[in-house]
Amino acid sequence: MKSKKIFQKGQGELVSFILLLFFSVLVLCLFYFFSVYRINATKTIKEYNSRIEADKLISEIETDFQILTSLQTDTKDSQEINFLLNKYSKYEIKIEDISSGININFLNKKYLKDNFLQQKLFISEEAFQEIMKIISARKWLESGTLINKYLTDYGKNNIKYYGWINPSFVDTDFMNNLKKNDCSIILNNQSILNIYFTDSEIIKYFVTHQDFKISQSEEKYDRLINEINYNQYINKEKIKQILEVQDDNKILAILGVKTQFWKVYLNAENARIQLIIAAIPNDNIIQGRIYKVIKREINYEERSY
Repeated sequence: MKSKKIFQKGQGELVSFILLLFFSVLVLCLFYFFSVYRINATKTIKEYNSRIEADKLISEIETDFQILTSLQTDTKDSQEINFLLNKYSKYEIKIEDISSGININFLNKKYLKDNFLQQKLFISEEAFQEIMKIISARKWLESGTLINKYLTDYGKNNIKYYGWINPSFVDTDFMNNLKKNDCSIILNNQSILNIYFTDSEIIKYFVTHQDFKISQSEEKYDRLINEINYNQYINKEKIKQILEVQDDNKILAILGVKTQFWKVYLNAENARIQLIIAAIPNDNIIQGRIYKVIKREINYEERSY
């Protein structure tokens, strides 16, 4: 009888221990669940607030970029660019011209095949052919990710992927394909380059090219570079005067003083932002263009949306 009581007592203690262990594990699980829930809820709220701030910031940037519409000339040190840099300095803002250079997507291939540009931009003739295959297959490149290995350092810095298409410098097949796909929105007569953001060797290449029939082109190139270096406010008329060309000379469709596409970098709270802003031609307003954010990339705490 005594041993039976001891056995029953042992059973009771074992059950109590199991129950205690069960409830302990349950409490720990609940604690873990609510801790994870609280962390995730905090992150969600944090990301939501970051998105609100980012959207507001992007909207303000787009609005403030309209101050460039009144400028005949975009330069690195203009009051308007400095205004933007100062106003958004707490976001570590950077503003970069991403359209003034050799546009690999649509510049007539006869220029790309020229010995000067081939040697400056591509590591070899074979590299150029590989790039043409890639572009042909993909139709349009937005960055150098797929072709950087084929480019010289100069090419990496001066090949561009954004820009409006001026029909004067596009292959016939490329133009026909654009028209077939109703891409007229990206066709206009804007100058391809802003001379204030274009490497001097590229400017020289076009000014001295035989296609444009500019007499004493080397001397006029030197005069143009001197003006760029010492005068912040060259306009298209001044370029025409320096080069002594008529309105119908196609060099004026290449050399301009307005940037077509900008890239803006911002560091907001818990968000890193990259924007591409286009100067969109608009005949309905006096200034002839408006600025629009056409692409955004926002990274929240290492997660991309």
